[in-house]
Amino acid sequence: MHLVFTGPHLTEPTYETFVEHSEKKFKSLQRILNTNGDFEHEVRISASKSGDEFEVKAEVKIPEVIIAKAKDRDLRRAIDEVKDRLRDQIKSTLEKKRA
Repeated sequence: MHLVFTGPHLTEPTYETFVEHSEKKFKSLQRILNTNGDFEHEVRISASKSGDEFEVKAEVKIPEVIIAKAKDRDLRRAIDEVKDRLRDQIKSTLEKKRA
């Protein structure tokens, strides 16, 4: 699994936090995504800030494109929520394919 980060309007310390926390949290998706063989999945994760809220978006193609979004005042909580939503959508999609 390859992670691609985008956060063009985040300050340097905030961007570093975004990347570090995302790498830590999204690592758990590796096991789910590797059920499709040796294909290297790319997960795109972006973050932006509007007012006092962070919006985090993650997308992966398995081959359908799955997108998850979350907003929160705390960047780490938004990342956690996006990871959970993406995981649930991936599991649901893979289960439908197997049925």
